[in-house]
Amino acid sequence: MQEPLRSVTQSELRYSPDRDLGKRGVGYWAFYLHRASGLVLSLYLLAHLGFLSALYRGPEAYNAFVAIVSQRGMLFMDVLLAAAAIYHAFNGLRVSAVGFGLGVKRQLLWFWVAFGLGLVALAAFSVRLLGGG
Repeated sequence: MQEPLRSVTQSELRYSPDRDLGKRGVGYWAFYLHRASGLVLSLYLLAHLGFLSALYRGPEAYNAFVAIVSQRGMLFMDVLLAAAAIYHAFNGLRVSAVGFGLGVKRQLLWFWVAFGLGLVALAAFSVRLLGGG
């Protein structure tokens, strides 16, 4: 015989100890990180078009620009940009798969798999960019 249904309190719906990241679920943070990384990439695209204008000002201007962006601090900014791009790409694949009905019941697992793969890709990119390989 089936158990009778009981009402669920609002706090039971909101809180889950295995997903507590500041009392918000992983899905909440995945959503907002995806939005934030998309915004960063969009703003970078606009800035990138402005950076390319150095090509129109001649080889001296372009070489001066390359000297600036080749500094260690600017390379660190490239790593942050790569982190946004990699996270956005891997999480976008996860969101697309869930949209097609694949892995819907295991969204949390697939988020952490995508996040882990993103960290591995970011580590490989960082080592390569910063001169370790």
